Amino acid sequence: MANAAIDIYLCTAVLSRTTWEIERLGGEDAAKAQLDCARIFIPMAARRARRSIRGLRKHQDARLRAIAETALESGNLSPDLG
Repeated sequence: MANAAIDIYLCTAVLSRTTWEIERLGGEDAAKAQLDCARIFIPMAARRARRSIRGLRKHQDARLRAIAETALESGNLSPDLG
């Protein structure tokens, strides 16, 4: 959840900064570089946030617990591949 919150916060910060740059530079045309960066960053961060939230529902906790218990019982920390 923390990773999703971080990405959402970053999106808000990028939007705020981009808006400020548009106003400071006098329009969207003057702030084209900042807009391009925002248009790249925000969808990427939104995808990461969605992935983090989905990860809360689709987790591997049971599998990780089984691996850890097997490692503790056997004393072997690497998978037996042979």
